[in-house]
Amino acid sequence: MSFPVYSEPETWHGIEPADFEVKIRGLKREYTFFHLTDLHMCEFTPDELSEMPEERRTYELQRRDFFTHAWPGAAALWSNYIDCAKAAGADLLLLTGDIIDCPSDANVKVLKDGVRETDIPALYVVGNHDWSFADDYHTPNATAMHRPKFADICNGDPNISWVEYEDLIICAVDDSRHRVFRETADQFLALFEKKKPIILILHVPLYVASMETDCFASWHQLLMMGEKAFYGDDPQVKRFYEAVALAPDTPVKAVITGHLHFHHEDILPNGVPQIVTDKGYTGGCRVIRVVKE
Repeated sequence: MSFPVYSEPETWHGIEPADFEVKIRGLKREYTFFHLTDLHMCEFTPDELSEMPEERRTYELQRRDFFTHAWPGAAALWSNYIDCAKAAGADLLLLTGDIIDCPSDANVKVLKDGVRETDIPALYVVGNHDWSFADDYHTPNATAMHRPKFADICNGDPNISWVEYEDLIICAVDDSRHRVFRETADQFLALFEKKKPIILILHVPLYVASMETDCFASWHQLLMMGEKAFYGDDPQVKRFYEAVALAPDTPVKAVITGHLHFHHEDILPNGVPQIVTDKGYTGGCRVIRVVKE
């Protein structure tokens, strides 16, 4: 279902957010969140391109051509999405990674300018592309060089951050490497002690059997985390997955994620809804209403 937030859709280049409602008992107020993921902006200064090794430059220009072959291009859409979130009356922007396709200086600047210039608070979780070039993918060098660039838009920590309201917590956990690590899992599980409902945002979805068909059809592999997918046997991933997707008494009330480049709505084994939003570079986004049950 589309959410009608504008009177002149052509102003938004045809952007029509999907609508999703999360019901939570005991809320003192209702919330509106605007979810954007996988925009894959590919911005570079001329100096950056000229200084790149030829192989990297060729690859990045091919990526830019791909992500701008339709619509007005990812970077041009970025400001439109922010305006769209304002029109929807969003309390918070949920940005679940790969808003940029690589950590070029120009990409990082455009990303941060957009976040800083809007009067809507934002919660950012890094994606697998955000902090790595393809020829330096998730290496120790990329970790040291590029992940720190996101600290200031991740409330100081790209691994985990959250926004706490009087009656609700929105928590962003980095699973861009298809896994979570002990310190991050510890911090996340410590939030359970606050005894508040939690909405969890991730880049990579949690494994759910009913999404296997769509995942294989698009990617020929299970691009999910836990159980039968990535790192299902890793102790920290199992601990995290069990707390969110299996525990019947989990405080997590919804998981909001991206990465797969298609819309999908599903239920984790313990009944928690998982909402996957389509890729931003072709208009995918959602307005998520959190309402009293």
